[in-house]
Amino acid sequence: MFLRQIVNYDIDKWDFRSIVEEYLDNNKLERLHEHCEKYEVFTRISDQSSIFHSAFYVGCDLDNKFDDLYKKFVKEYVSKMFIDERLVYQKRPSFRVALTDNKAVGEWHKDSNYQHPFEEINFFVPLTDCKDTNTIWVETEPDTKKYEPINLNYGQIFIFSGGLLNHGNKINATGKTRVSFDFRVIKSADYDVIRGLGKSASVNTNKSFIVGDYYERLQSG
Repeated sequence: MFLRQIVNYDIDKWDFRSIVEEYLDNNKLERLHEHCEKYEVFTRISDQSSIFHSAFYVGCDLDNKFDDLYKKFVKEYVSKMFIDERLVYQKRPSFRVALTDNKAVGEWHKDSNYQHPFEEINFFVPLTDCKDTNTIWVETEPDTKKYEPINLNYGQIFIFSGGLLNHGNKINATGKTRVSFDFRVIKSADYDVIRGLGKSASVNTNKSFIVGDYYERLQSG
C-alpha cells in the first residue's frame, strides 16, 4: 500500500518562508538564480552544494528559529494525521533549491535505494509555487515509471511513500527558482521493528537511522 496526498497548511502560522529568506540574505526565493553563478547540472553528489544550501544550514546552526518552528510543526500539525500513533521524524529537513536550467535533486530514485526504510512517509513542502519542470515528479503507482508533476501552490504539501514510489526532478525551464524542504516520518512501532533488524545509515547524509542521529522521537504532551 502506498500514499499520495495533497494537503493545505496555514502559511501565516507556519511561516517557514520568511525565516529561509532571512537566512538567504533576504533574497526573494523565486529569483535566487539571479544571485549566484550558473552551476553545472547537479548530480546526487553535488545537489546540496550551492551557496544557498550552505547559507541555509549555517543559518540553522546559528539560531533555532527554523528548527524550533519545524519541531512545533511536526508536533502540532503533522502528528494530527496519525491519530493514536507516536512518531519518529527526521531531525532536520532536507533543503532543496531548483535553480533555473538546473534541478534540485540529482537523480531519479526511491528513498529505499539509499537505505531508507520502506515504512517512511515523505513530506514535500514548497516555499514557492511549484509547477511543471520546477516541481517534483512522482510515479503514479510503484514501479510503473509513469510519472506526473506534483503541481502545488505555496501553502500546499505533498505527502507520499518515498520508499516505494520513484521520484525525481526535471531541468527547471520555468524561469523561476523553486525552494522547498522535505522530511520523513515513521511510526514509532515501525521504527522499533526496523531498529531490531539493524538498518544502517543514509547514503546521502551518512547519519545512522536511529533516534539522536537521523531521527528524533516526537515527545507526547
